[in-house]
Amino acid sequence: QDLGRENQLDVKFDFVKGSISRRMDFDNGHFDCVLCMLTLCSVDDQEASLKEIKRLLRPDGGSFGFVEHTAVLPDEPYRL
Repeated sequence: QDLGRENQLDVKFDFVKGSISRRMDFDNGHFDCVLCMLTLCSVDDQEASLKEIKRLLRPDGGSFGFVEHTAVLPDEPYRL
């Protein structure tokens, strides 16, 4: 998709769907950015998933973005 047209930026990206909880079929450092939406709260092994994200991101400054727990119960200790 071309997101930069309005600001005269040359920005393009591709969406890749897959399971982050096991090794994906990409080389180390393949991605500039990894986005996870409501993912880490539902995988069986969060540590393995984060290690896979780290492996997939380019080592010289790849970006990782995530959104988790969009709604929490009033009695949960991590409520803001």
